[in-house]
Amino acid sequence: MFYLNRKILLFILCSLALWQNQFVWAYEYYDNFNSDKAINDSVAHCVQWPETAYPPAQPYLFYNTYLTDSPRTLVFMGHKNIPADILYRFPLKPDDTDHKTIKGSITFDVEFPFENYVNTSLKCRLSSTGHIWSVPIDLETGYNRVPVFSLTGQLFVQFIGQGASIDNLSVNFISDTADIIVPYHFDTIQEAIDNAVTGQIIEVLPGVYTGEGNCDIDFLGKAISLRSANGPEETIINCQNSHRAFYFHNGENNNSIIQGFTIINGYVSGIETADADIPWVKSSSHSVGGSIYCEFSSPIISKCKIINSQAHIGGAIGVVGGGPVIYDCEIQNCVAGNSDLAQYKAMGGAIAMFHNNKTQIIKCIIKNNKCNGNSMGAGIYCYKSSPAIFETIISGNFASGNLTGAGLCFEDSGNVLIKQCLVYQNIAQGGSGIYVNGKRSDTDVFEITNCTIADNDCKPISDPNACAVVEISDASVKISNSIIWNKDNNQIKFDNIANIAPVQYCNVKGGFAGLYNIDVDPLFANIGSAVNPDYHLQSTAGRYNPRSQQWVSDSSHSPCIDAGIPYKLTAAEPWPSGRRINIGAYGQSFQASKSIRYRLLHVDGFLGGDSNEGYIRQSAFKTIVQAVNVAVDTNVILVWPGVYPETIDPLGKKILIQSASVPAVIQPLNGYGLVCHNAETRETVIRNMIFRDCFWAVSCVHTSPTLSNLTIVNNRTGMVVQGDSQPLIANTIFSGNDSGDFFCDQASGCEMIYSRYDKDNIQLPSMDSGRVILHDNISGPAFFGAEDDNSFYLASKFGRFTGFNDPNSVSSYPVQWVSDNITSPCVDAGQPDINPIRETMPNGGRLNMGACGGTIFASRSLWLLKGDNDYDGIVDLHDFANISNCWLESQSLNSADVNLDGDIDFGDIIIFAENWLGTLPWALNPNINVLD
Repeated sequence: MFYLNRKILLFILCSLALWQNQFVWAYEYYDNFNSDKAINDSVAHCVQWPETAYPPAQPYLFYNTYLTDSPRTLVFMGHKNIPADILYRFPLKPDDTDHKTIKGSITFDVEFPFENYVNTSLKCRLSSTGHIWSVPIDLETGYNRVPVFSLTGQLFVQFIGQGASIDNLSVNFISDTADIIVPYHFDTIQEAIDNAVTGQIIEVLPGVYTGEGNCDIDFLGKAISLRSANGPEETIINCQNSHRAFYFHNGENNNSIIQGFTIINGYVSGIETADADIPWVKSSSHSVGGSIYCEFSSPIISKCKIINSQAHIGGAIGVVGGGPVIYDCEIQNCVAGNSDLAQYKAMGGAIAMFHNNKTQIIKCIIKNNKCNGNSMGAGIYCYKSSPAIFETIISGNFASGNLTGAGLCFEDSGNVLIKQCLVYQNIAQGGSGIYVNGKRSDTDVFEITNCTIADNDCKPISDPNACAVVEISDASVKISNSIIWNKDNNQIKFDNIANIAPVQYCNVKGGFAGLYNIDVDPLFANIGSAVNPDYHLQSTAGRYNPRSQQWVSDSSHSPCIDAGIPYKLTAAEPWPSGRRINIGAYGQSFQASKSIRYRLLHVDGFLGGDSNEGYIRQSAFKTIVQAVNVAVDTNVILVWPGVYPETIDPLGKKILIQSASVPAVIQPLNGYGLVCHNAETRETVIRNMIFRDCFWAVSCVHTSPTLSNLTIVNNRTGMVVQGDSQPLIANTIFSGNDSGDFFCDQASGCEMIYSRYDKDNIQLPSMDSGRVILHDNISGPAFFGAEDDNSFYLASKFGRFTGFNDPNSVSSYPVQWVSDNITSPCVDAGQPDINPIRETMPNGGRLNMGACGGTIFASRSLWLLKGDNDYDGIVDLHDFANISNCWLESQSLNSADVNLDGDIDFGDIIIFAENWLGTLPWALNPNINVLD
């Protein structure tokens, strides 16, 4: 009677669990880009720039509000062939999916609003792990739908583009439902597998599974998924110290998946050797893989925990041949070695790999594992193979006897990649962090990049100098972007290394010869805790705290931030990233400590306060003076519209100060607009501002700043250069300055190019001094429109900006334009080698002088290159096709109407032929920056 009731109760519980499990988990995300949601929700992105500001000298994103009449979109703008990018991780909180497989789609609209001016493109790529990426997908104009699938319960999506925009981003995921439930449909896991067919999902309900049918599980070569219903905490396979959990030996590939189990007490008896020169005979009797044994098979092992497992080789997982993926697993307290006898070498307390396999280990924790006897690799052991190990923590591994390579040990292996791994507190007699001996061939390379190898301890048997934390011999090795900072042992020991300069851009305690290596305290966040130290880098700009999962600021700033190889991409690092990767385990990742380089500081005289942090407009400073005080070299100060009654002093800093929207007006109370008296260099840049009603608008003494696109008007004196100065003045308008536009003493010089001044209103040293460079400047009336409103925007027959409805609003529109009866000679008179892509059309194809040059507020003009009716900077067949499509039409303001007579006819063909293959200076040259 009790037995019957128990069976009925089990049936009821399983039915209830089955009913609950068949509900489909769903996830939705949507962004129409009408807010800053994308910047806040993405894990990393290049710099977000105001749409209204002169663009930066780097890839950037901006929200398009004024460019077209269409809804606001997110626009990607590249820089010198480097595209802009934004990186998402969906769901935004990865724990939302626990361990489930997800599928679905991502949809969005694509436009190429700058296709006439630059080589446009937009691609997206996908990854389930953030390390192994799909081939980039080329996106097309209009609606795009990308189907997605992920085994990890999350999906990384990166958009990479130039001159492109996206809108209406929609993400829709669901979880796959199970086809077979254990123990509802079948009593044991093996029985469920026996009855499953290709593509099916087996789901195991919470409980402890043991005994026949739940140990020594064989996938039989089937491409099926086996997963727990509620994750490893609730679904346990207990091998009872007499079995292993899984045996893969029938050629399974990455379509055979186990996911979300805790495996305890796995055990395989016997003594084993791993000699790759001896043909391997497949058999479950090998003492390899105490919990999971992959024999010439390549399953995916995901989100599993393996505890208290033992085998002679590979205490938890053993791999012979094949290429399994081990993702987001935790392996601890496992043991390699069934004997303490020295002649029986144990290998791989957690994982052992041999016989030419290509295992991938991603985002795992290998902790507190050990080896018995004379042993190698208490954490991971590899022999004659080529694994890739990403984002894995390897700590606290040791041996009861003599041990070589406590964290990771490699023998005769090659083309190994260890990236973004944290190796700490491992103990061995040699190579306590990483040990490498030998390679498979002369072309094999062993690469360690963006790793932190810290607080490991070598305990040599005799000679202390014979031991090092990283020991590598008879191999070709590349160690880069890494921190090697251990106890008082030798940090690195090389013997017979095949390549020159194997260590570069690393921080090595005690120093190490190599390109751009340093020896300085890395300033880890918290290594005071021996149990759970934090090796994130301290940052005054922001550091990720894994305990609180929040960003915090420190009083100190690590020298390892922005210290990696310069040409490495920083796409995964959160902004501000400094355009250069961090070194250490979190470099090139979403948890990289933030940089103080290239940080944006905002100033708003209407909305700001000098007690704010200044990182966004909503928390802007009130004064430029305060922003300069806070800024460090390479920072950018964006000044929002207003009249600023202060004097700008860059204090010798290599910073950029520019208007963020319509030009800010500097109208100081003490008479000086800009004072450069602190040995500023050309890397100090002031741009897109109006200086008016000053005693001296600009004073330069012993300094050489860059002044670009300024309007210096109605001052007593425009600019005074003294005391061995050599400033660069470009695209700048001097006008109406009573006592002179420009004065330069005999000890100084200047380079003034593509600027406007009154020839009778300047004083320069002799041109024979060689310190005065003047070219392509103009004089004569500047012709401002409506001077009575003090805006000093250039007059134009084709359109002059007159303001917003609300100039103080963050997103005010529409932009208001009027036409004048004359066009200023300063329109289209700036540097010809700069592509004025942000000046609204028609823009003449050349930068304007003055404070609005290079921005959407620049006064308009006709395109200068006649016949170039697609505005790409060259007269070619694309333009002829445009004329052909409109042949004999009568349309005003049609770009194919080259001679502007209202008809597309032979008159246009003649002008087109006369200019055949003519170009603008910036065209067809990807190394010329857009508005650099």
